[in-house]
Amino acid sequence: METRHYLFIIGFVIWLPLAVGALSLHRRVAQVMLFVFVFGTLRHDAFHLQLSFFDHSWYRGTSVGYDLSWVDFLWPALWIDDVRRHGLSSKTPKTLLLQWIFLLWCTVSVVMQEPRLFGTFELFRMLRGLGVFVTIARCVRSLEDVTTVCWAFAAIGIVEGGAALYTRSVLRHPRAEGTFLHPNTLSLYCLMVLPVTIGVWLSDARKALRSASAAAALGLVLGVLVTVSRAGLATLGLELIGMMFAFGSLRFTWRKVVVGSLALVISLGAAWKLAGAYAARFEREGGLAREFENEDNSGRGRYYTLAMMMAADHPWGVGLNNWSYVVTNRYGLAIGLVYAPYVGVDERPPVRRVENVDNQQAPPAHSLSAITLGETGWLGLGLLALLWYGYFSMGAAFLRGRTSALVSRVGVGVFFSVFAAFMQSISEWELRQTPLVLISMILFAIAAALHPARQASSAQAA
Repeated sequence: METRHYLFIIGFVIWLPLAVGALSLHRRVAQVMLFVFVFGTLRHDAFHLQLSFFDHSWYRGTSVGYDLSWVDFLWPALWIDDVRRHGLSSKTPKTLLLQWIFLLWCTVSVVMQEPRLFGTFELFRMLRGLGVFVTIARCVRSLEDVTTVCWAFAAIGIVEGGAALYTRSVLRHPRAEGTFLHPNTLSLYCLMVLPVTIGVWLSDARKALRSASAAAALGLVLGVLVTVSRAGLATLGLELIGMMFAFGSLRFTWRKVVVGSLALVISLGAAWKLAGAYAARFEREGGLAREFENEDNSGRGRYYTLAMMMAADHPWGVGLNNWSYVVTNRYGLAIGLVYAPYVGVDERPPVRRVENVDNQQAPPAHSLSAITLGETGWLGLGLLALLWYGYFSMGAAFLRGRTSALVSRVGVGVFFSVFAAFMQSISEWELRQTPLVLISMILFAIAAALHPARQASSAQAA
């Protein structure tokens, strides 16, 4: 480890007791820290406080080290403060048991297959996500806490929307990436936060929060559009249609007319401005259906071919985060893709000439289900399906008896956040990236904290 790694650890050890002490002074401190943590998922790598311990950045996996950042200074302090205030005993958040079972099976897959090191990187990220999930599920206890989180989402939408427009209009990037490293990350991040901001805008929250959320929703929609993501565009359309039925009513008001007309004008303007970029991308790469036809192993369909080959040879999987390693060194050649092979887990592979692929080593599968099947086998894919069912059912509970109350609107919004994450994961693996792990765990934890069954049990206990 380098000096900066030791400084990071020392800083964390010094910070944690100071933060816990500050949190004990006033509840407002916890709400400020909660806001900063949620908003900080935009730039978890800011301030040069994003470190990768045992960094293997040359590896093309979904995780390349044991990653920590400045936001990891916040959620442990919030968890300790909540335990101090309310004790360890707390109702288990929904889906937590499924998450632990999935993590356990992923751990088994790491132990069973070589190499093991890359799998431990991804296990560490999963544990980190579980910590965030448990912390937020515990800390969001009151309407004031929900309001704090909603303000953070509003700030996210406004800032990220502005950043996306800046990278597209000022920097002239053909596909905007905003504050992230890749346009697909921006697309999914915006799609997940968008439903909650729309829900808050249409809720009975205070006018200032509703106005900020409306501005955030507009920024997030534009953020998705300027990524020129084909899957993002399709998901956005389905998401908006679903929310129209979930949040809308047939009652006529002039406010609806004005807002609807304004949204239509902005949407038509954005569509006119971006039509050429989308047309060029569809002409160059085709639609998603064409990509999954996989006639020449050049589209996304090849990832399912590779996953099935791995599952045939290794029904229990080739090991978590080992996709790039085994495809580069073995399975790529079987479908005519010749990569420069890895020479070990601790040595950067030498640069070699490759002719029929874009990169020296194989990238992760462009599908969360394909990469899960290949790495963790049929059982891992089944557990992932159960986990998705748990997330959907948790959000769907808010669809019954929904009202304009803030809690109800936020819960319904999370349901559509789950929908967006699921849809994008059909053709992308980005849900494993750190900012998306953080924001997804925050959203799912809010649904767990506000779940009607949990609220009912809390009321009975009171």
